[in-house]
Amino acid sequence: MSKYLNILLFSLMAFMGCEDIIPDTTPPVVSIEEPNGGDEVSGIVSVEVLANDNDKLEKVELYTSVNGLEGTSTLDAFVHIFDWNSNTIDNGECGLYAVAYDKSGNSTISETIQVTTFNMVTLTLNNLTQTDVAFQFGSKS
Repeated sequence: MSKYLNILLFSLMAFMGCEDIIPDTTPPVVSIEEPNGGDEVSGIVSVEVLANDNDKLEKVELYTSVNGLEGTSTLDAFVHIFDWNSNTIDNGECGLYAVAYDKSGNSTISETIQVTTFNMVTLTLNNLTQTDVAFQFGSKS
């Protein structure tokens, strides 16, 4: 009986020892598809990020060069959509980039795209003796 037990234990150890655990060192691939670099944006902007990994994604994050982290997606999906509120940025140039992380701790930063934020502010003044007057700031000249 002990002979068979020894054979069984040896076989089990040999089988378990044959499994080579190869660490995942392949980083994800990530890019911003929309908006395009050079676009003028305003209000709530739909930012489309494509991310892929050879195994599984852990998360994808959207960043601006002004405010830092703007949103996180934990979907293990190819397409990630972020609704970015460009009203939080002063009018002018702003960089957008994404970072993708996989389950093995690898990460990749996308290229930074430059967009121009252009958000208008409307100020309405009410006067009891005059008609309403509206001023618009940030309009193009």
